[in-house]
Order: sequence, then C-alpha cells, then structure tokens
Amino acid sequence: MSTGPQVSRLAPGKLTWSPKQVVPGAPVTTPQKPALCDFQGTAFLAWASKSDLTFFSAGPTFSFTHWDSSMSAWAPPQVVKLDNEDNSIYQSHTSALVVFQDILYVLVPFCSDKKSGLRVFSYTGKTFIPAGDWSSAWNTDVAAVVSNGTLHVVGRGLPALYTFSKPGVANITGPGDFSPNYPVLGTITTYDPALIVREGKVVLLTLSMTPPSFGILQVQELTLSNSGGEVIWTRTNQLYERGRSGVSAMITPDGQNAWICFKGLSSDTNQMAWYNAGKNCWSSSDSIGETDALKCLNEAALVWSDNWVYAVWNSELSGNPLCYSRVRLEQSYGTGYLHDQPLATDTVVDMSTMNMSAQQPAKYDLSNGGWIFNQGMLQSCTANAVAAAYRYELKRQRKDDFTPSRLYLCLAGHPPTDDMIQNTSTYIRESIKVLRNLGAVSECDWRYNYDLQSNNELVGKSNAAFPPQNDCFKTAAKHFTLRYSVTYKPKDGDVSSDGQNKKVQCWKGCIGMGYPVIFGFNCYQSWFAFSKKVQNGAQDNDCIAPVPTSSEIDNETLQGAHAVVAVGWDDTRGTGCFKVQNSYGQNWGVGGFFWMPYEWLTMKGSHDI
Repeated sequence: MSTGPQVSRLAPGKLTWSPKQVVPGAPVTTPQKPALCDFQGTAFLAWASKSDLTFFSAGPTFSFTHWDSSMSAWAPPQVVKLDNEDNSIYQSHTSALVVFQDILYVLVPFCSDKKSGLRVFSYTGKTFIPAGDWSSAWNTDVAAVVSNGTLHVVGRGLPALYTFSKPGVANITGPGDFSPNYPVLGTITTYDPALIVREGKVVLLTLSMTPPSFGILQVQELTLSNSGGEVIWTRTNQLYERGRSGVSAMITPDGQNAWICFKGLSSDTNQMAWYNAGKNCWSSSDSIGETDALKCLNEAALVWSDNWVYAVWNSELSGNPLCYSRVRLEQSYGTGYLHDQPLATDTVVDMSTMNMSAQQPAKYDLSNGGWIFNQGMLQSCTANAVAAAYRYELKRQRKDDFTPSRLYLCLAGHPPTDDMIQNTSTYIRESIKVLRNLGAVSECDWRYNYDLQSNNELVGKSNAAFPPQNDCFKTAAKHFTLRYSVTYKPKDGDVSSDGQNKKVQCWKGCIGMGYPVIFGFNCYQSWFAFSKKVQNGAQDNDCIAPVPTSSEIDNETLQGAHAVVAVGWDDTRGTGCFKVQNSYGQNWGVGGFFWMPYEWLTMKGSHDI
C-alpha cells in the first residue's frame, strides 16, 4: 500500500521559481550573506543591518523577520542591537540561524574597537537577546546544524574551524558548553561554509582551493565521523563545479531533496545543484535565472520550510536590496506495512509470566532519540521498525549497539513474487525471520541508498534494487535474533474495555521489560493530515495521533498501512497513550516520536495491529 502519488528527487534549476521580490524593510544591505532557518514550521531570516555612517558596510545592529503565511509575505523586520553600550560594534561576517533544544539562535560574528568574536543571541518569541560570547577565533563566517541532539558549528578558515556541543547541554551560552576547537584538515575555504545532515551524518560543503588545483575554487564535500573520540572529516565528494564567494546548502526533513547554491564562476547569478542519492554524487549545476534582477553579490541562503524552499540573496540592483524567490517542494513519506496473517507456529506472549497484578508506573520511557531513522519515500517502514527494535534488543541484552541494513531487511521482507525494482510494502514477520535465520547485514556495509523514478520504480543502480554483495555477510553471522512473539490479541470484534485493557497491559509488560513492540496500523486521511501537521516538529501535547472515527473506517478508502515501534507509555497524556517511534526523521513529530492513544488497540478495523 502507498501514500498516494510519489515524486522523485527534483533538480532545483528545473523548477519554476517565483519572480524575484525585494524583502520589505531591507532596501539597502551589506556584503554579508543573510541567514535562513526553519523554526516550528516558519522561515526566519536575519541579516546585517547597514551602517548609517559608511556606505555598504554593517552597523551596530542586525535585522530579522519571518515569513507570515497568512499574508504570504515577510513580516515587517525588527532590529536588534549587537551591544547596548558599544556603538563601534558591527557584524563582521556571515551569521548562522539554528534551532537547538527547541530554541532559535542566531550566531553573529562581530568586531568593535574593543574586541572581536562571535555573539550568541536567543529568540524570546518576540526578539533576540544576548546569550553569550565566543572567542575571536570565531570572528569569521559560520555555519551550524543539529544532529542527534548535538549542535555542530564550523567557521571559515585556513583550515576551517569546528566545534560541537557537549552532552547534556540544554542551551547555547559560552564556549564552556562546547568541545575544544578542531581544525578541519585539508580545507582552505573561501567565504561561507555550509552544513547539512544527510543520511544521519554531518556534511560540510565549502568552496575551497584544493590540490592539485590551487587557485581554482571548487565545491568540496566532507563528512564527519567521530570514532573513539577522534574527530575526522573525510572528503566524500569532489564536485566538478567552480564558483565564487561561498556555498549554501539545504535538505528537506524527509532527506529526499538536498540542494547547494553558489555564485557561478563566469556569471553573477545563483547556480544550484542537487544530490543524487542513487548515485552518491551531486548533479551538475543549473542557474535559477540569468536576468539582472537575479544577479547576486554572493550565493543565496537556502532553507526548506512548510513545503517551500526559500532563496534569499544580496542583489546587484541599485542600492543592493535583499531579494528572495521561493519554490513549492512538498515532502513525501512512504508507509509500507503488509498485514501478517496469523500462523499456528507464532509464539504468543505468555501474560502469566508478566506479573500483571504488579502496579505499573503511570509513565515509562524506553526510547533513544538517537535511533530515529528516516525511510524517505521508500515503502520500508517495516524494515525501519525492525531495525530500530533490534537496537533496543541489543540494549536490553547489554550488548554493543549495531544497526542492521534496512534495505537488506526491506528486500528480504518482500513477498517472493515481487520484482526488486518495485517500491512495494513488506511483512514484519519476514524481516524478523531474516534476522533469526541469516543474521543482520550491517547498515555500514549495505547503506540506505535508493533512487526512485517518476513511475515509483527503483533506479536499478541503487542499493535498494538488488541484494547485498557476498562480502556484506561477513558481519551477519555475528548478529542474530532468536525469535519473536505475538502480543495478546482480543477476540475478533472484542472492542470492550476489558479487551483493550488486557492488550494495553500486555504491551506495557513487554516495554517495561525492555522489549519494544513492533506493530502496524491502517492509515486513513486523518493520519496523513496529522503527519503533515507535525512534519516540522511539534510539542508533546500537539503530537497525539487522532483515532480514526467509525465513519472514516466505514466510508473511506484505506490509504495505506504503516509499521512503527512502541517504546513507552503515559497514562496521564490524553486518555492514555503509548510513545511511538516513527521512521520519518528527527524533525518529524517530537524528535521523531509521537503519541498513540490506547483506543487504537481495539478500535473497529484495528486488525492490522
């Protein structure tokens, strides 16, 4: 089953961007590139305010605004003082907007007659206030991104500079909250580095002078690894693209569209390229337009927000106004669960061994926020759910963490008659049987690499379209699971409170002993409306999945079925809910999780659970 029409990855230069418009209230700007960020489904924009004393230079303030969706326009900008006393201060380089622990920050490099450095400002809901200062080493162009609850910051330099937040840090203040500064070896960066998170890894993009072509600026990609506490940046892509100024980058929360932007080497307009995950490389670049109105001083800042991509740049029009354009780009998530028919050989959880009479706590949480997967557009929810549950099982057994290859589980879980190029749904039982009988191929050996054609068929060269190579099975012999068990199932038609309570207690008993519950459920329109609502993140109480009504179940066409993992519960939330781990990435829901009311377990039409 599918979520409806699917779309393949899109090349930004082939899309129809809106006509160029000037950002109101920013008629004259500075050489520094603006900063963009999505915060709770709204695009925020910040830039260095112009000095009143010197032409085309920054003054003692920065400005910010946000996209007002009700007006389909930028809100009137606000001005923030960099310092209440030092009027010699000014923004010296490109700033960064970033969301960390649900707080929006702007990192502003600055200089004054007294000192230089980087000043951190936090958003109060109305304006930005100072939160702390970093050293003069960070008086440079900066980029920031959050991955698995850690904030990563890179600054332009010879070589580039890198730091990351320490475990447990709840907000950004001074350098004491961060690691020592590390050099990004092998980089000789020009202006404006960029950071994104792709396939769970932090990726740095720069416009650099690299051997053997010193003097020629090429787009370069490096990927971060942290093995044994050692910070290592490895060059993963050397693009055959040249440009000027720096690089901007953005990726959609579903991970399916990653774009970069840079100023062309032989033109003054924005060039964009997109990442082809099926081929593990970036495309050649296209211009988003060659008219005078689209000429830029530096590359456009990019962000995806609420199904739009925004590009904002300092133009070369008279007065150098801040200009923007945007293009519609909706996310698309797969589902992919096939209902497992009961088998006589299925082991059923023995509730008599679970001490059901014992008082269970009102709340319990087994979850690990770092174990959220992103299935993207593949119909691979069962493989993602089984892979996540396997990691919890290793934790229960106090064994080292290991991530099974989700594509391997997905391929193995398909009905045997399926053609491998079809993006089709899978069975939970079949994926678990593979782990039990053949072991788990490592995600590192067979990565989650796929590409879809417009007809929803897999591109044959991607990992998703054929089985792993023999070498990948060397680790499989070390990673088996012994068995699976089916939880308590009320008799058909039993939607009584007693039937629901027994199943709820059974699930709680399993989770309380460290066993996550893999399950599937039918998807109606209300589920997809909910999923879209929380795709940019949500607060706990706004992230309770609606229970389908009898009218939905009786009158609507079933639009799919989805597999997920229950990893906790909270009797006090709504009428009582399970905490459920989804596979739509960490930006979806509450860090990748949502709440599912207990009523789902015995509602009419709940046979898929």
